[in-house]
Amino acid sequence: MFVTQVNDIQGVGNEEIFPTINSPREFSRHLITLRVDGGVPYRCFGSGLVQKTENSVGQEWTLDSEREVASYTIMFALVPAADTRYREGSVAGVPVRIMAFVGGASIDAAFSELDSWLPQLQADIAPFPMPRGLSIFLTSSGGGMEYYGGSVTSVPAMSHEVFHMYFACSAVAATYRDSWWDEAITSWYDRSYPAYLVPINEGYQSNMVSGRSPIAVGFDSRAYYQGCQVMETLAQRLGGREAMIHFLSRVYRDHAWSPFSTMDLAAYYREYSGIDVSADFRDWFYRGNVAATGAAVMPVPEDQKVDLTPPPAVLEKYGSEKEGGQ
Repeated sequence: MFVTQVNDIQGVGNEEIFPTINSPREFSRHLITLRVDGGVPYRCFGSGLVQKTENSVGQEWTLDSEREVASYTIMFALVPAADTRYREGSVAGVPVRIMAFVGGASIDAAFSELDSWLPQLQADIAPFPMPRGLSIFLTSSGGGMEYYGGSVTSVPAMSHEVFHMYFACSAVAATYRDSWWDEAITSWYDRSYPAYLVPINEGYQSNMVSGRSPIAVGFDSRAYYQGCQVMETLAQRLGGREAMIHFLSRVYRDHAWSPFSTMDLAAYYREYSGIDVSADFRDWFYRGNVAATGAAVMPVPEDQKVDLTPPPAVLEKYGSEKEGGQ
């Protein structure tokens, strides 16, 4: 079994291990062939269209993203069928496929969770943007990571990761350092950090964007906290949450699949509201130092690593086989 470690809080994803592009804006269509030698049945799903093909030697699937996407958003799961549970369904017209380890997280709980808010999310922002729906590899604990049309996530992190189907996977940042806004918007919308859902401190300055190379993978972790506060500041200037959601819907509908930068977002806000925030954006994201003057006191972020560790029964199964073969 092979997995890679993802830490969403630190902005460390698979793109750090398997770098395929220098910038999120460099879209590519992905055509991937996945093969398993041997007769043990496997399950496979992931981003885009995944189809099992005929192969006389082993098991084979093809994955086709069907359109050009940011390469860091491609996901697939290929796991022995006997070690997993799998269910397909539909939520608010969205095809949903959920896989979990036997003895792991509850697929029923995940479908129930999606039922409770996915219809509202579509009403707020736009119809679900992924043409093949949603593929989720459900973990028992930890955080999550978003991908084009899919996520590896726990149930508590699922609303955050599914919102990223809009901001991160289809409305895409121009560079990695600009991707603070997809985390900030997502955290603000799903109220991930209610204690920090207050306007940014007066006089706040940081180098959240300017302190990073445009081609370095990941983003500044202040996106979750101070970024969330920036979104609340913009919301209050518009008149509140409902007005801000309407603005985000407009941004999404006008600019999905057309990557944009931090200052582009400031321009969209001015075009929508007539309020010029360009000077604020320069202070909030470009003019500060590492200490970030005026920053709120922030605790050490809770570890949100994606935990793909199988349940003990699955681990013991393969441990026994390994010992028996020695």
